[in-house]
Amino acid sequence: MTASIFFPIDVKYRRIHRDINQKIPLELLTIMEIPPGFIFLTQIAPRVLLLPGVAFWASGLVLGHAIPQWLQISACFLAPHAVVYLKGVVVQYHHQQQAKSRGSVLPPMARNRWPAGIDRLVEFLDNFRHGYMGLWLFLPASRWMFIR
Repeated sequence: MTASIFFPIDVKYRRIHRDINQKIPLELLTIMEIPPGFIFLTQIAPRVLLLPGVAFWASGLVLGHAIPQWLQISACFLAPHAVVYLKGVVVQYHHQQQAKSRGSVLPPMARNRWPAGIDRLVEFLDNFRHGYMGLWLFLPASRWMFIR
């Protein structure tokens, strides 16, 4: 018998009637509820799989066999991260344009050498492991390179 969402309650009934093709009475079957994890996964699957799928399809369509398949697959996994980074750049540009149109300026921000402030995160983690966590508070402002 194939696996399904129906299962027999009365085990003795199955032992007595060993014929698999014989129908089990409906009163001995019950319907299990669909688990919430499965429902959650079906809801987020399009958002999670659509962008990498489109990236893989487009890279195969545009580049064909010019690049190895491992590079195509790696690009598919990096596509969502690239979209998030580009969205941050676009939002920052939009905020600058809004401020400029209203005659105001944005507050200064610390310039980062690496994208997404990873250099600051590495510095904070190093200070946390080997030094004083609040060391960055006492560093000269020139080290942080504030920009407008």
